[in-house]
Amino acid sequence: MNTNLNIKLIISFFTLIIIGSTACKKEIVDPVINYYITFKSNDTSRFDNFNVLFSNTRAHQKDNEGEYIRTVYIDSKNITYDKNTSNKPIFLGSSSIGTDSIIAYDFIFANASILLNGDTIKPKPKEYYESNKSYTKIKLKPDEVIGIIFEIDLDSSIVELPNSEYKFYEKVNVLIQ
Repeated sequence: MNTNLNIKLIISFFTLIIIGSTACKKEIVDPVINYYITFKSNDTSRFDNFNVLFSNTRAHQKDNEGEYIRTVYIDSKNITYDKNTSNKPIFLGSSSIGTDSIIAYDFIFANASILLNGDTIKPKPKEYYESNKSYTKIKLKPDEVIGIIFEIDLDSSIVELPNSEYKFYEKVNVLIQ
């Protein structure tokens, strides 16, 4: 009878060890990135107001096998720069993404308009073949939560063409909070 009790104790002991070891394992969670957008402009900027629809962004990532592109799933949002107000970062949303390094982002913007000397101007969009990658070096870790700010450099993004039209080239800096 004592032998049966010892066997039951040994089985119970190993069962507790197995349950305890599996319960203590921490689940690895992909990093979460909180995305924001803001504007950069010189104090002497000629633009009074700028409005654009932030439509989409993609992360260019790199792993041991090479580079690949992942869509970042955050909602579209109309964003506005006003020369006369403070331009605090606007929250775009959060997205989980794998732990591979991010080497660049690209963007889709639409419906841009500029207020210049009281006139509203619709700049021409960039052509599909014109690059708008914003390069960065971000190494993500499991369970990490970081903030990334996309900073549109208005003075570099909006270019006056020889025929007095404007073009929006989307020069965006990627800042890590």
